[in-house]
Amino acid sequence: MGLSITTISLWLLRLHIRNVQNRFSQTEKVNLLWLRYLIYGVGVVWLAVFSGNDFIIFSLVALFVLVLGFFGIKQVGIFTQAISSDVISLQNSSVVTALSGNSTPEERAKGRYLKSTLSSKTQTEIHSKLMEAMDKKKLFLNPELTIGQLAEAIAVHPNHLSQVINSMESKTFYDFINAWRINEFKKMAAQPQNQKYTLLALAFECGFSSKTAFYRNFKNVTGQSPTQYLKDQHIQIQAG
Repeated sequence: MGLSITTISLWLLRLHIRNVQNRFSQTEKVNLLWLRYLIYGVGVVWLAVFSGNDFIIFSLVALFVLVLGFFGIKQVGIFTQAISSDVISLQNSSVVTALSGNSTPEERAKGRYLKSTLSSKTQTEIHSKLMEAMDKKKLFLNPELTIGQLAEAIAVHPNHLSQVINSMESKTFYDFINAWRINEFKKMAAQPQNQKYTLLALAFECGFSSKTAFYRNFKNVTGQSPTQYLKDQHIQIQAG
């Protein structure tokens, strides 16, 4: 029973992380690694139950409570921040997806878009509006860009926009936006007048909010580190 709960919890966490990536273009502030560790902790406690050793069981439970309290204090900011429409939408989409067990096999295959009525033509139209806005308005330059803000800019429902990005780009919103940021970085780095700036200065100009996010996404998109890419392209930019 306990191990089943642990497995289901990990699956739901993975589902939630996917939903987060479909709502936000930067997820550094949404660190759920602590929650994964706590789920692992529950699994370890349940495994200890099978040992039948009361000392081990109570010791692990005590340690778990201490760790839970520590992470709870560190996450206090969660309860003091205003709830945005994007977060509410995220919660609703997670609930809908998690409760889709009563749907038909065909509906479950469609995942979080069970109630979507978008035709192929409508998806194509939304995709065209999306690409035009990204190219001309460069909305990805906003480090805090969310799916709600982007949807409002092109006058479509956030869930519909998320569906279009997932189905036509085969990416989450997070990966889609950061791919545009990487491409913008490449363009800016190739311009001689920009080579007086540092690598990170250009990255921040392209919409990244941290060095970690920039390096991770650059490697995911290009298969290279930023410094290796610039070296291969014979572009002289300071790494600092």
